[in-house]
Amino acid sequence: MIYMNKLIQDPFFIPKNNQKASADIVDLCNEVLNNLDQNKDEFERLSSQILDHYGESYGDAIIEDFDEFGPDSIEKLDPNGDFDSVIGGISEEGFEAIAFYKSFRFVNSHPARGRWGIFFIKPIISRLISEAAFDTGSSIDSAFEAVSRLVYVHELYHYKIDAFCLQTEAISSCATYIPYRNRVSILSMADWWEEAIANYYGLNAILKNSEKYQSDFKLIEYLKDMVKNSPGAYAYGINTSKQGHYRKRLSEQLNVSTVPALFRGPRGQLSPPTLALLTTLIGMKLERPRDRVLSGRLGLVNCPVYWITPPSIMGIKPPFLQAISLSEVEKLFIPKYLNGNKSRKTDHQFFVIDNGSEIKLPNGHLKDLQRHEYKDILRKSGLTSSYFFKERKRTNIWKNEVPRNLILPSRD
Repeated sequence: MIYMNKLIQDPFFIPKNNQKASADIVDLCNEVLNNLDQNKDEFERLSSQILDHYGESYGDAIIEDFDEFGPDSIEKLDPNGDFDSVIGGISEEGFEAIAFYKSFRFVNSHPARGRWGIFFIKPIISRLISEAAFDTGSSIDSAFEAVSRLVYVHELYHYKIDAFCLQTEAISSCATYIPYRNRVSILSMADWWEEAIANYYGLNAILKNSEKYQSDFKLIEYLKDMVKNSPGAYAYGINTSKQGHYRKRLSEQLNVSTVPALFRGPRGQLSPPTLALLTTLIGMKLERPRDRVLSGRLGLVNCPVYWITPPSIMGIKPPFLQAISLSEVEKLFIPKYLNGNKSRKTDHQFFVIDNGSEIKLPNGHLKDLQRHEYKDILRKSGLTSSYFFKERKRTNIWKNEVPRNLILPSRD
C-alpha cells in the first residue's frame, strides 16, 4: 500500500522527526541545567534513580523512525490460534507497558543511547493493534490509526510537562523535573495525576472527529474501556469533568517537588508570586499542534517519535503476552468468579453462570483456550478483555472476593 509508512486518514498527525530540532532541544537543556542552583551530587543521585526505571534490557534494541513501519506489516490474528494478550500488561502497568517517553535530559543514557523522545514498543503495540482489530471487527488500518493517535498524544503530554519544566527552570534556577519525577515515583499509582491527564488527551485524539479523521465507534469504545480498566490514575482519563482538578493536583506536585522549604509558609503553602513563577494551570494543558505555553524551540512538533524493538531471547515466550489456560477458566474463573455450575457434557463441557448464560468449554485435550473461545466466554459473561484482566489481578487470579458482586448481562 502507498500509505504503509503513514497514518491512513491523517498522514501528518504524527510529524516526521526533525533531528536538528531535537538536537537543539538537548543543547538548550544542557544550557539551562548548567545554570541551575542545585547540589550537583544530589542532582546526580536523583537522576540515576530515574534512569534505573528505564533499565538496560533494551541495550541492543532496534530503533526506527515512526514512518518506517506501518499497518501493512501487522498480521491479523487467527481465531483458531491459542489465546494470549498484551491487555493484561496494560491492566497491571498502565500505558508504560506499551510505550514510553524518554526525556531529552537523558539522551546519552539507556535505553536508546543518543536518542530521546517517544518510543512505541513495536512488538507490543503491533499486537495491541491486532487484538483491537480482532475484538472489534475493525480493519488493521483503522486499529493502527486509532491506537497510534491515542498512544502518541498520551506520551506527547509527558514531553509537554518535561518541556514546561525546562522553561520554569530557566526562569527560577530551581530544579523542577527530576525532583518531581522522583517524588511521584514513590507515591501510590492512584496519585499519578500526569498519567490521568495524558490518557484524557489521548482519548480526545480519537474522540474528536474531524474531516481528516473518523474513528470506528467500536474502536473508540474498546480503547475507552482499556483506559477505564487501567491501574491507578491511568483510569481517570475517562473522567472528563475532573480534568481541571487533576491539573491542579499535578501543579501542586510540581511546586512541592521544586521549591525549597524556605520559600514555603508555615503550613507548607507557597506564596502567590512563587506559585505564579513556577507553574500555572494553563501550563498543565496540551494544545496541538502549537502549544501557546511552549517556546518555538520546544514546540510539540519537535518531539521525535520512534519504534523500539527490544532484543529477543530465542525459545522464550515474549513476557508481554499473557496466556489463559483452559484449567484456569474451568477450575477458577467459571466456578469461583462467575459462580458457574456444570449443566451438561457432550464432546464439550457446558456451564450455567450467574447471569443465566450457558458457557461452552472444550474438553481437556487442549492446554490453552483458542481465541474465538475466549471471546465467546467474555461475551456470555458480560466482560470486556480489559475488565477481565483487571478483575483477574484484583481477585488474585479468581481466589479473593469471589464470586463477583456485580453480575453483568450477556453481551449477546
